[in-house]
Amino acid sequence: MIEDRSYGKAELAMLYFPTATPRVALNRLVRWINRCPELKQSLCSGYAGKFSH
Repeated sequence: MIEDRSYGKAELAMLYFPTATPRVALNRLVRWINRCPELKQSLCSGYAGKFSH
C-alpha cells in the first residue's frame, strides 16, 4: 500500500512507471497529465508552491 503523504514529482512518476528511469517516468507522467485538460487545470489551480504556507 502507498503511504499517504506528499510526493515529489519524480517520486510520484516512479510509482506509476516503476521500470523506467526517473527522468523517463517524469516525462511520461507529464505527457499523461497534459492529455487530460481537466486534470491539468485542477492540478494547476490547486498548486500553492513548495514554500507557500
